[in-house]
Amino acid sequence: MILVLVSLIISGCGSISAYSAAKEECESGGGELIACEANYKDLSGYTCSFPTGDGGEPCSDSSECEAECVAPYGCVAGTSDVEGTCAESTALVCYGLQKVEDGTCGDAYAA
Repeated sequence: MILVLVSLIISGCGSISAYSAAKEECESGGGELIACEANYKDLSGYTCSFPTGDGGEPCSDSSECEAECVAPYGCVAGTSDVEGTCAESTALVCYGLQKVEDGTCGDAYAA
């Protein structure tokens, strides 16, 4: 039963071997292959996410971070003078988070 369930989950990727190869390649580079409906690149439904070295640091623009500057929860798009935090990983699109650019809260991140 578990094998059938895994096969159904991975069927969006094309095959278990394609998923395994992508997972191995991602992990060998220090990343983690995560489920991500918004992914539009290699494998439908998955993306390789990498940790950042500055995650959690305060920021007011993504140029100050390795990945993106994430807006505080509940931030209204267009609000200015916002302080965010640098993202913990590179896969923001998977979480629908909002970015802070030039101190202004933006819309939810989208691919």
